[in-house]
Parts: sequence; C-alpha cells; structure tokens
Amino acid sequence: MAFIHPMVIENMTAGVNVCNSHFGEIVEGGRKLREVLVEITRPRENLPIVEWAEKWVADIPYSPIQGRFRVKNSPMLSAVMGAIASRRIRTVIVVACVQSGKTLAPEIALAFLVANEPGAAMWLDLTDASAKDQAEGRLRPLFENCEPVKALFNPDRNKMRNSTMIFSNGMTLWVAGQNNKKNLQRRSLRYVFGDETWLWEPGRMAEAEARTTAFRHGKCVFMSQGSFEGDDTDKKFKQSSQGEWSFACPSCGEVQPFEWKHLEWDRAPDGSPTRVRLVCRKCGRDFPNGVETRRELNASGRFVFANPAASHIAGFHWNALATMDWADLARQYLAAKAAADKGDISDLTVFYQKRLAEDWTTEKTEAAFDSLSEILDEVMTPANLNSVAEGGEYGVFFPLCRWDSTVAATSDGVRRSQAATWVGVVQG
Repeated sequence: MAFIHPMVIENMTAGVNVCNSHFGEIVEGGRKLREVLVEITRPRENLPIVEWAEKWVADIPYSPIQGRFRVKNSPMLSAVMGAIASRRIRTVIVVACVQSGKTLAPEIALAFLVANEPGAAMWLDLTDASAKDQAEGRLRPLFENCEPVKALFNPDRNKMRNSTMIFSNGMTLWVAGQNNKKNLQRRSLRYVFGDETWLWEPGRMAEAEARTTAFRHGKCVFMSQGSFEGDDTDKKFKQSSQGEWSFACPSCGEVQPFEWKHLEWDRAPDGSPTRVRLVCRKCGRDFPNGVETRRELNASGRFVFANPAASHIAGFHWNALATMDWADLARQYLAAKAAADKGDISDLTVFYQKRLAEDWTTEKTEAAFDSLSEILDEVMTPANLNSVAEGGEYGVFFPLCRWDSTVAATSDGVRRSQAATWVGVVQG
C-alpha cells in the first residue's frame, strides 16, 4: 500500500473544504470560461472584410447615406479596409479630405476585428471628452447595427461602458484621448486606432506604435486630414507606401490622380466660377462637374503607390475632387484666395488641409504672399506709411504668425527678408 504523507492528506482536505465553500462560484466561473472558449473557437465566416461589412453592417446612423454599407458609394474605402484586416501590414495611415469616409473605414474594420480577430484594442481621439463623443455617437451605434458584434455585447452592462467595452469573446476595447499620457501606459495592445493625428502632441504616434510590438500581428491605424510639413503625420505618411487615389480616363486610358491643378472653370461677370470641369492630363478631355461624372471616374479608381517597397506601412490619400461638388470647391478656393490676397491665409490653409488633404508648407505660404507683396508694393509707399502717424486710412499692420520669410514694411517701401519668420500682416 502506498504511503501518503499526513501533510498531503491535510492539504487535500483543506482543498476539498475550499471547493465546497466556493462550489457555486467555481461552477459559475467554469460556465463563463466554457462560453468564452466556445466563442473564441467557433468557426469564423471566411469572408473578405468588404463582403463581410456589406453583409452585416445594416445601417450607419451617423452617415448622410442611410441604409446598409455599400462600398460602391466610396470605393476608395475598400483598399483601406483590406489593409487593416491584413496580418501582413503593421501600420495603416489614411490622409484624406474631411467627410469622405476616412474615419468610417477604420470604424467598420474595428467591428470586423471584434467579430473575427479579437484582441486588446484602443481607439484614441484627441481628448478624453472627444473620445467619449466618439464612443457614444459613432462606435456604439455602429456596433448595435452590426449583428455579429452586437451578439458579443456583454450581458453585464458595467462591462460595456463607452470608455471600456469588454465583449463576451474576451476582447477589450478602450476609447480614450491621446492627450492623457496614462491612457497609453502599462497596456499591451494588439490594435491601436488613432484619429485626427494632425492635432496630436508630438511623439504620441510613436508611443501608440510601441504599444503593439508585443503582438506578432499587432497593428496601428492612423487617420488625418492634411497637416503641416514635417510633423509626425507628414513623416509617417512619407514612410508609407503613399497610395494616391487615381482614375483612368475613359478616352485615353491614362491613370491619373484627382489633381487640383487640372480643375478649370470660367468666370461669370460677378467673378463666380462657371462651367467647372476636370481635364485629363494626357488627352485634354473635359469631365463636366456632376455626381454622375464623379461616380464614373471613381468606378475606375485605384490607388497608385509612389513607394510600394514600404509594404508594411500602407498609406492612402485622396482629396475632395473625388467626393465633393467641384463648383463648391472652386467657390471655396476663390474666397480663400481673395482673403489671402488681403493678408489672411487662414482660409487658404484650411482649404488645402481639409479639402485637398495636403500638408501646408513653406512653399505654399510664399506662393500665397507673392500676390500680397504686389499689393503691398502699391499700398505701403513712404507717403502712405507717413499717413499712419496722421491717422490715415491705411492704419497699422500687424504680423499674423511666424513662418520662414517675411514681407516687411520699411520707411522706403516694402522689403523681403529671410531673417525674420512671420507669415503676413493684418490691418489694424
């Protein structure tokens, strides 16, 4: 007969007593564990992400296009969503015009990951307050209109708060602000989504990427409008594959991006744009402004990559010429240019960043003030400058903000200087 040490018998007895006293908790814990195991081992739908989204996203409550998700409404989103779902790609960066789906694509991709590739995730907005709005106004309504994700809602409401969602398959999603350093600390994340990175504090994008390195298939997804030359968003996009949304001319077959320099218009007697059209850069065909024209061009669209060797960092860019009425764009540009000619480039900066999704650069500043310098040459003569002291109509001019060159008023007229760095002047 085998000898069993009394201490072993004592420990076994204590263990039985503990099991008896916590039997109900153990049974409940086992039940929950079984549910999780069943969920994470269940067969997944073998559908590409776009097909999955068209099947399961029944409505996007915050979208101007009501009803089921249909990629034909915004065909450039297909490649973005595919890149997010790909295990081969570590980083995705989308730089696009406002109100064109640049945030919607990652939101739908996040829903796909919750249902098919669960892992610890964080959605970073600008601040904790804006993150709360993102969770309440966009993510939660989207999840509720996607049956595979809604089925994973935890029955414990305390685990489905807007800032922290713990799904029944074990996946946790945090929604927080990038401005709070604590939000990125002490967390190992498989997925990080970051919106409006052009407004982020320097270094935050790198911190976000560092949170995913422990995972073999970790991924960061960044979204932004145009930013400023040399900032973190600009640098990350230049490291990427730099895909530009392009169309094929139906007449000559030339594949080309939607470029602002190829948008032309005539001028009405009141100066407003008329007969707005996009011109093929090769054969010169005019494409008239209209929804059907944009739909036709986008139907032939695809991304052309300027840096395909950077396959692990997928970059995507498109501007409002692919998504917005061209006459409206022309009017906005002319108004912004008129303001710039008077010394205020703020509207022009907004146009380039939000509509064309381009970085604002020193060269753009200098170009904007080429015409201003001609105006100053006419206005800021010694006689007019002397009138300032006498309360003349020209008033006093003040600098707006600092840049790489200046147009300065002096006693003998207008002088350019590379030593000072301010952007322009405003009349006081």
